[in-house]
Amino acid sequence: MCERCNRHTECTKRLSIQRFPQVIVIHLNRFTTSRWSISKSTVYVSFPLTDLDLGRYGPVDCGPVLYDLYAICNHTGTVNMGHYTACCSDENGWCFYNDSSVSPVSENQLQTNQAYVLFYQRSNSTTIVRK
Repeated sequence: MCERCNRHTECTKRLSIQRFPQVIVIHLNRFTTSRWSISKSTVYVSFPLTDLDLGRYGPVDCGPVLYDLYAICNHTGTVNMGHYTACCSDENGWCFYNDSSVSPVSENQLQTNQAYVLFYQRSNSTTIVRK
């Protein structure tokens, strides 16, 4: 609804990042609400493991701004109950964390319909998040 003319009109929403941080956290909206209920979405979301380019969301002509994925928080279950796990990378590769259990995981197993929060670090960052 247009605030000026009070009519329904087409609009464009634009996200802009003025200063790119060293770490970007992307929260995927997995829970939808309707008038009478809340449900969990298990739609598969494709996301890059490396070279997430956010440059187009910055100031004009800023060029590529690349980020690499270093951790994923997963949620299995429903709105009412569930379980959180994590996948994290270090210099030896990726590991899957499930309560007290830690096991290696391959990159092709990282993208699932349970991904909930994605953690990216700027590619040329001097700050090391991974240990």
